[in-house]
Order: sequence, then C-alpha cells, then structure tokens
Amino acid sequence: MARKIPLDVLSAGVTDALAETAILREQCKSQEKEIKSLNDHKLESEIEIEFLRELREIFEKKMTEKDEWKESCRVSDESLIVAKQDIKTLEAKQESSQQRIKNLEEGVLSYRKQIEKLVIVLRNKTRKALVSSIAIKSAYKIVPSLKDQATIQRLHSLSEKATSPRWVEKDVDSVLKEAGVVLTNEANDSLRTPSLTPTEETTDDGETRRLKRRRHA
Repeated sequence: MARKIPLDVLSAGVTDALAETAILREQCKSQEKEIKSLNDHKLESEIEIEFLRELREIFEKKMTEKDEWKESCRVSDESLIVAKQDIKTLEAKQESSQQRIKNLEEGVLSYRKQIEKLVIVLRNKTRKALVSSIAIKSAYKIVPSLKDQATIQRLHSLSEKATSPRWVEKDVDSVLKEAGVVLTNEANDSLRTPSLTPTEETTDDGETRRLKRRRHA
C-alpha cells in the first residue's frame, strides 16, 4: 500500500505558509505607513514654504515704507535671507521626500509582481503534484497485473523520495528563480509585500484544461 503523508506534516507546511503570508502583510502595512508619513511631511513642507513666502512679501513691503523703518528693514533683510535659506532647505527636503516616495512605490510594485508570479507557479506545481500522486495511486488500484502493480508502487516510492529536504530545497530555489525572486545573504534584504491570491485570469489556462481532462478521464 502507498504510504500516506502524515497530516501533521501537511499542517506544519500550511502553518508555515500562513505565517510567512502574515509577515509579508505586516511588512507591506509598514511600508504603506511610511509612504503616508512622507506624504504628510510633504504637505507640511509645502505649508511652511508658503508661509515663508508670505513672510518674505511682508518684509519686502516694509522696506518700501518710511525712512524711520530703515533699521527694521535691515533686520527684515537678514530675516529674509534666513527665510530663503529655509525655503531652499525645505524644497530640497520635499524633493528628497518625493523621490523616496517614488522609490518606495516602485519597490512595492516590483515585490507585488514577484509575489503574484510566485503564487501562480506554486499553485500550478502543487496542482501537478496532487494530480500525479492521485494518478499513481489510482493506477495501482486498477491494474490487474502484479508486475504492473509493483512497477507503479516503485514509481510511487520514488515520488515520495522526491519530497526529501534536499530535493524540496532544490525545487523551491527553482520556483523562486522562475518567479523572478532573487535571494541574497544580506540581513536587510527580504520580500516586503502582502501575499496575493491570483485571479482566475492569471492562472495558466493550458494547465486548467489539462486538469479538467484528467479529472474526467
């Protein structure tokens, strides 16, 4: 008889996948908060720039008034220089914030596309593995020849050996490369995007048709 995969092993795999999904979602939420914070900072910078511009106009008007205001105008000129420097500083900060927001948005979009590809590949591979396992078990039950049964049982045994940690790790690396995900050893590098469920349109149509034929066979 074919050896069944223990339920606790399957449960552990599902638990690990759910935990990884939760981590990715939390990382995406953190990025969204950071983007919102940068947008808020940008708005504050624009308000400060407008305030300083209005202040500069007030100072310039005072410079055209009575002679006794000359000393005040001199002080206003000095304040205006400081204000202009503040404006340049705020404008530089605003430009930096805008570029950072753009980079973050591009990064989130890139990670989102990688995860979409990864989910599609993993779903297709899981579907293929399930269909293959069911087909082998079904063939073992219906073939009349003991020799054929022994051959099928041998195939099923070989398929179970393919789930060893070494082969699983190799297959995972292959799947990640197929999805366009690059792994590095740097501690700060990670996938930071929420887990996405692909729509029916993103599923491989050819694979879906093959599965339907196998089910009705």
